[in-house]
Amino acid sequence: MAMFFHVVGRGGSGKSTLILAYAEYFERKGKRCAGQDPFIFHNRADALREQPGADVYFIEHCDMRTVDQLPGEMVIQMSRSAQILPAAGTLQLREVQANG
Repeated sequence: MAMFFHVVGRGGSGKSTLILAYAEYFERKGKRCAGQDPFIFHNRADALREQPGADVYFIEHCDMRTVDQLPGEMVIQMSRSAQILPAAGTLQLREVQANG
């Protein structure tokens, strides 16, 4: 069963950068990813139609109103500190600053 990540944020919030990092992580684990640059998707139907058979899908949204989350899918809301909102409960990630 494919995993879906809905990444929500304004332009310049780091959505594409986060998606590229997550895609690299999953690809190292042998997963096929869809939805990273230059193939950006804004809804599940387009993602499934354009890149069927992927293990992990990333879908970008500008605001929460366009998120069509199904049970088991993850929503990541970009802000100063990212919030990951799984179907059951909320997990907050603290912003990490690189040294150097």
